[in-house]
Amino acid sequence: MPEGKRFKGISKKEEEYRRRRERNNIAVRKSRQKAKQRIIQTQERVMELTDDNDRLREKCESLQKELNILKAIVNSGNFIAPDGAMYKVNASQLITDMPSSRLK
Repeated sequence: MPEGKRFKGISKKEEEYRRRRERNNIAVRKSRQKAKQRIIQTQERVMELTDDNDRLREKCESLQKELNILKAIVNSGNFIAPDGAMYKVNASQLITDMPSSRLK
């Protein structure tokens, strides 16, 4: 059917209604696409933060182990260097010799 004949019997109200419906359909598609994009971005951010959290948790565990080792060395009063040499550690002397900025 030729384009001109198809709308010949349609009133101006119907034409306006169809035009509004088409605009609304376009707006709805655009809104849904934006919502999908926001969901994707949020999921990506969650993955980034989860990875950061895992990395920081591992670092915290590593530092906690190091702290426990250092506490054991200070409490035992002995320190064995990587070359096998043993040194006596005086914990109170370490604290006294430490710069005041490190004690805060």
